[in-house]
Amino acid sequence: MSQITYTSSAGETFDLMAFRLPRIMSANFHTFAWKPDTTARQYGEKVTRWRKEALTLTASILFAGKPEVRKKALNAFHAAIDGDFFRGEAGTLTWDGSYIKAFVQSSSTYPDDTPNRTINEIEIYCPYPFWVQEQRLEIEPVESSVVRETDKQYTSTAYGYPYSYATSSVMPKLVIDHYADCDFRLEAFGVASDVAVMIGGHTYSVDHSVSDGEKLVIDSRQDLPADRHCYLVGTDGSITNCFDDRDPESYLLQKIKPGANTISYTRAYKIILTIYKERSEPAWTTS
Repeated sequence: MSQITYTSSAGETFDLMAFRLPRIMSANFHTFAWKPDTTARQYGEKVTRWRKEALTLTASILFAGKPEVRKKALNAFHAAIDGDFFRGEAGTLTWDGSYIKAFVQSSSTYPDDTPNRTINEIEIYCPYPFWVQEQRLEIEPVESSVVRETDKQYTSTAYGYPYSYATSSVMPKLVIDHYADCDFRLEAFGVASDVAVMIGGHTYSVDHSVSDGEKLVIDSRQDLPADRHCYLVGTDGSITNCFDDRDPESYLLQKIKPGANTISYTRAYKIILTIYKERSEPAWTTS
């Protein structure tokens, strides 16, 4: 059975596949549409690019049980989804390992024909119309002295479970099982005099030092604010925009290609690399 949840921007999570409170009866989560931008030709049209508009999904949710139990559950659910608008932050709808940012923009509640059941019809607005699966790789630093193969290891969850790379001459590889270039988030933890990491032959370089307890973040996702693509997080949580410290000769926000990507850097500091695999609809799980 698939796992479907909604988490409000305040962190309240509702299991929408629960047995009684609440439970999805029907939904159209597997739907999408690409639209062409075209120019007229003598015969037909020329497609200049493909684009996607914001996505609107619908779901019918069942609340079952005694009246007081249903009222309490409905109040909690509606307070959570309504709160997203007052905070101006989207909630998160998940289907198994995929998620999409969303607002429940309309709701209609009515009693079911069956006693002790209430139906809640909702419309879900997704401003960025892609479902995301995350893949994460973590590489610990290597001591400056010579390290034997058995002394250190790199740990990854790229295949859904932890596995390790020895710190021998073998460079870590990240295998991205996807069909399109992927956005990423790269976190580098101090101490580092600067940050330069080569992934799949492309260098991501920022000429900014990172002190102990700080981290430098590079994030390629285009829906972020301009000052959140490259920044330093201080020990006190302060944010310093470092985008102007990027290497102008190598595009800092270059998406990472699918397939096997060798990762190479000094290994003097820890990095965490998160890959965002975007899909038009949530992936169907096979196990």
